[in-house]
Amino acid sequence: MRKGLVLPLSLIIMASITIIAVALLNRTSSTTSELFQNISKSQLQVDAGNVFYANYGYLRKKFAEESFLNLSTNSFYISLISTPSSLETFLSLFDNNTLENQSWNTLFSRFSQDRFFKPGSDLRSIFEELTDGTFEDLVMIPDKSSPNTYLAVVITSNGAMKSYFWGVISPRYFSNWSRFVLESNSTAQWFPGSVIYGPTFLGSTGQGGAGNGGLRMIATIPPGSGDLSIYGPIFNGEIWYENSNLDLTGSWTGRKTIRVDTNGDGVYDETYNNKDYAIHVENGETWIYLGGFNEIIVAESYSEVSGELRVKGKIENFVNNSKGEFNDRFIPWFIKAGSMKVDQETITELEKRFDEMEDYYQSHYSNTTSLEDMLNALERGSVLPQNSLGLYLRDTERSSGSQVTESETTELIKDENTQWLMNLLVNDEDFLDLFRDWIIDNNERKLSANFILNNDLTSEDFTYDELRQVVNSDYVTLSVNESPIIEERRTIIQTEITSGVRILDNADSVDMSSDVLFGAPLNNLVGTGGFESSTPYSVIRFKWNREVRTSVNHQVRERSRTISRYPLEYENGPISFTLNFTGWKWKKEWQWEWPGGWIQQWQRVRQGWQYQIKQWDNNYSVNGPTTVSSWSDWNYSEWSEWNVISGSGGQGRKVADADVEMYFITPSSGFSAMNFDTTVIMKVNSDDEDYPSFTTEATSFLNKGYYVVEEDISTGGSGITGGIGKTLGREASVIDGKYTIRSKQGDIKLYGDILYYDMLSDNTFRGYVNQPGLEFAADYDPNTSATNLNDMINLVATDGNIIIPFQDTKEGKDAIRNIKLFSNLFAFGKNSGHSNTGQILIENYDRYSVNLGYRHVFGTMVSVEAGPAGSGNNGFRSRNYYDERLYGNIDMPFGSPESNLLEVLSVSMK
Repeated sequence: MRKGLVLPLSLIIMASITIIAVALLNRTSSTTSELFQNISKSQLQVDAGNVFYANYGYLRKKFAEESFLNLSTNSFYISLISTPSSLETFLSLFDNNTLENQSWNTLFSRFSQDRFFKPGSDLRSIFEELTDGTFEDLVMIPDKSSPNTYLAVVITSNGAMKSYFWGVISPRYFSNWSRFVLESNSTAQWFPGSVIYGPTFLGSTGQGGAGNGGLRMIATIPPGSGDLSIYGPIFNGEIWYENSNLDLTGSWTGRKTIRVDTNGDGVYDETYNNKDYAIHVENGETWIYLGGFNEIIVAESYSEVSGELRVKGKIENFVNNSKGEFNDRFIPWFIKAGSMKVDQETITELEKRFDEMEDYYQSHYSNTTSLEDMLNALERGSVLPQNSLGLYLRDTERSSGSQVTESETTELIKDENTQWLMNLLVNDEDFLDLFRDWIIDNNERKLSANFILNNDLTSEDFTYDELRQVVNSDYVTLSVNESPIIEERRTIIQTEITSGVRILDNADSVDMSSDVLFGAPLNNLVGTGGFESSTPYSVIRFKWNREVRTSVNHQVRERSRTISRYPLEYENGPISFTLNFTGWKWKKEWQWEWPGGWIQQWQRVRQGWQYQIKQWDNNYSVNGPTTVSSWSDWNYSEWSEWNVISGSGGQGRKVADADVEMYFITPSSGFSAMNFDTTVIMKVNSDDEDYPSFTTEATSFLNKGYYVVEEDISTGGSGITGGIGKTLGREASVIDGKYTIRSKQGDIKLYGDILYYDMLSDNTFRGYVNQPGLEFAADYDPNTSATNLNDMINLVATDGNIIIPFQDTKEGKDAIRNIKLFSNLFAFGKNSGHSNTGQILIENYDRYSVNLGYRHVFGTMVSVEAGPAGSGNNGFRSRNYYDERLYGNIDMPFGSPESNLLEVLSVSMK
């Protein structure tokens, strides 16, 4: 029974700590205050936990509204570029002398070392009020590769005693569900014999409005003895649903009037006339099911008297047809991990994510190398950007033998906001001491500071916290001559004089094959590269058509792009600054106070009186970031479209057609790194003498395995010559490594098996694929063969469908009979199903006149709607197996799609 608990691998070790932390947080009531009022350390932990969850509540709301956590643009947070001292202290608590500390250090290493966020004055005030002043600091650090995941560390203190509370805040991935259907318009039902592994989201009633969506199942209750699947479907994971339509039948024992004594006073105060019923004992309780299934009686005792069934017990709601709710307590055999009715707010948030999936990928994963850059690098020997997420394939027009010139301008972007300086000052006790002396030295500054703090006006006993409050107030402004650099930005303008030969690569739709080849056959295949003969390599091949044209006219055209890099570390040095303190002029006035009589009190003369200190008398300067000592990799934007400056170019004359094959080759051992060091080789096959065939030299491509195709992707089956996929019972695409392959505006078409390479080392699994088209046994679960599995692929259709195309030939049917799809399938569609997209479907399933066995899926299936797989005994039936690694977000490829639901993965405290 799995509800879909989501924990990163390094956090699984910390499960016991998480349980303790959550247990403590669940006691933050008045009872907790009474229990811990004399235990200051425990109270500090509770205070820190309250701040953590208050901050999480705000982030959850913003994430639902905006679909990303860009704290750099959020006015409630302050961005820092150097490690806060409070975080350094926290990290120093974890040496590697225990397994626990090693696990936490492994987790902490996943988060940025150069970007930090702290609450601004408004949030800080809320947290201080929430904790009665024990709040000291909150630091949030983004994950290095997942832009919406943050580590949050809260510090509370009381005198010398400190407490730390930390946890990971992250979106819920769509792959955390085994089967996710956003809008189910289908009248299909889960029948007896169906077995569903993993948590399931069965969504809303859909755009059709017929009320057929959500959870629809047929079952007999109570079930008889023996095989439960005879009596109903079995859900081995938690079900999320908006509406239910349960077709429940009973094994009835009679039709009687049933009277119920609900309070044990001997009076039968509830009566059901002429009701079918069935009696069942489960875990020591006696349940009496009533025909219609709206209610159930939990009986203490019962007897038959004068033809009536008289029961002492409690009446429970079972199925609420008007609300589409049910009590899963009373069908434990079928819904083993329980269920959760989803509110409309959650449905709306998830619908929004489906609609905006293209924007989501554009905002988070836009740094991809263009196909034009890749082709130029291969054919001209130019340099590729070395920090790309992957490749973007689309139709590309280039000019062979053209003259290209580049110009470049560089600018250094500095932090014009002085909040970084403010943060340095309020943590510098030497400065605070001088600032206190300077305030006390002048009566009007002292009076103004006390007025701001609501203190006694003549007080001279300013604490550090009070001084920080003054410095952070609107009455203090800072200026500095030299702000730290936060970005180096280069703008590149490329000017090209085109030649007479134009090359058009029609790569908006591609055929994609994947396989594993050893070095010797790989060298024979590509004819270059010098790959190690006994080493396995992951190979992905993209194929498309090329057209070559000639033209007598030339063009002059221009395009531009920017590249940026950001500081990772600074060298600190003295920073001089100017501080302006705006206060008021004060005078003493006589005032009458009862019963003391007339006394003199300080009164403000007028607002706007300004005191300024240009520089400290002792030339004091704060130590801060002055020089960048290390930089991030360069971040490349996409090129702009070519802008024709002069000339017409013209269409010219086609002189040749060619087939292009581009190979992405990565050693099998290379996927443990965050970036894959991939070798790229292109082969061009042409039958035209004017444009001969050729193979390019290899180029290196550092990427994260994220590949985008503008339109359709055709994949599955086929394999690559010399690869493992050609040696199986029938050809297969074999995946080695971790990839996200996305169709931006088209469909993903599956023509055969997709298998994980690591699975082939298991003899049981190998037996299923060494014979063509063999179905998995009913009791086989691929998870049992996945003990050493590190491979995974996401196939994502942002605005389309995932289709098994109709096959009308014997060869085509043989290639998909009992098809095995080891992959995560995501069909997001657009506009919530209105455009007939966002489906995972069998094309023309009702036209098949033969039984094609099962559509086996190992992974997750996410779509707007559920498409049918077969009709009667023809076409396909479904066997879905949830990849159990997805419970814990293990081995997930870069670019795995996130939902709009933000959650806390795990927490702990010191």
